[in-house]
Amino acid sequence: DGVPGIVTVRFNEGDVVRHPLVAEIVKAYDRDGKLARGLGAES
Repeated sequence: DGVPGIVTVRFNEGDVVRHPLVAEIVKAYDRDGKLARGLGAES
């Protein structure tokens, strides 16, 4: 962030279509990130 010409792209489980295991890993990281920010667990 803050670098001209450079952007950050955030992917979620909907972007991962190649392998179910990879999608589960992305979901786990997302869930962990929400818990760390105090937003609660996904239902």
